[in-house]
Amino acid sequence: MLKAQASIEFLFTYGWAVLAIAVSIGALTYFNLANPDTFVQQRCELSSQIQCVEYAVYDNNTVHLKLRSDFQTSINITEVTVKYLNVQENTSNSFILRPRRVEDVFIDLPVNAVEKATASINLAFYFQANQSSNTYRVSGTIHSPISPS
Repeated sequence: MLKAQASIEFLFTYGWAVLAIAVSIGALTYFNLANPDTFVQQRCELSSQIQCVEYAVYDNNTVHLKLRSDFQTSINITEVTVKYLNVQENTSNSFILRPRRVEDVFIDLPVNAVEKATASINLAFYFQANQSSNTYRVSGTIHSPISPS
């Protein structure tokens, strides 16, 4: 009789523990607290010399960047590449980014995300004062919610 009572107490004790763990996991999933994207802040990181002042990813498949250069001379940005999942989109037109001025960049990119998008950015540029053939590259990331257009 004592063995049966000990085994029933064992099953009830561990049964309550398993039930409590299942309810906790269910609550975390229901309130979307198990998703790490809910805790990641929006950000746009490039480099210390070329910065994202403002950025947005719109639901009409457009990525909008406002870039500012902290170099002493103007730079000619020859290529902007944004890659989201396995889709990569390049801008073909080059533009000049003057020191401490903000320049708008619009890139069409099929974004199939519902709430948030994380994309990688790559810039290719050269210093306009030198007119050199040295091309520099800067890479970074955007983590942004999807905004209505």
